[in-house]
Amino acid sequence: MRSAREGRARRGAKSAQWSFTLIELLVVTAIISILTAMLLPSLKSAREYAKRSRCQSNLHQIGLAVIMYANDHDHSLPYATTMSWESGWHPAGVPDATAFFQDLLIPYTGGYQGTNSQVWKCLGVKKDWVLAETNRCDYRYNYYACNGWNLTNNTRKIDRCTKPGEAVVAYDKTWWDWSYTDLPHDGVQAVYADGHAAWTRGSTYLPNGEEQKGTWILNGW
Repeated sequence: MRSAREGRARRGAKSAQWSFTLIELLVVTAIISILTAMLLPSLKSAREYAKRSRCQSNLHQIGLAVIMYANDHDHSLPYATTMSWESGWHPAGVPDATAFFQDLLIPYTGGYQGTNSQVWKCLGVKKDWVLAETNRCDYRYNYYACNGWNLTNNTRKIDRCTKPGEAVVAYDKTWWDWSYTDLPHDGVQAVYADGHAAWTRGSTYLPNGEEQKGTWILNGW
């Protein structure tokens, strides 16, 4: 009789212990769910910040390549080929200008994209903008640095830039007149004539939206 009572007591204790453990498990699961919901936005922001940092590093290297090129070519910025008005609306920027700009700087950036250099690729690009490009470049050359729309071999001199810290040389690939909401990093990633690269809110460059589209590329030149 005593043995039977002891057996039932042990089974009851195990049942109570199992019930307590199950409640603990449910509480822990609920806590994990809450923490996950709280951390997901932070993780997303962290990933975007990492992409932005990588992109900024790429642009900084491109900026240094431009400066080295200018030092080797009597302070002249990389030049580009003649373009038509229509090609100026190309989403990659000026197709010939961008490709030529990239080609001229390849010796200063460690080799062709796809072999031993990834500085021409932006992790923030949301789609393959230009399927026809052989050597894909995810950054756009500021065509105004090549004497505006009339692209010739007589490019601007980098040492004549009035405000190097404000003069954009290259930036995230997008249409010249798109709003800042369309930019790969929710803002403008650019490298300037003094070699520094930085991210800036799109609204800083386009404070009045459509009224000032495209004018920021003239700053500092």
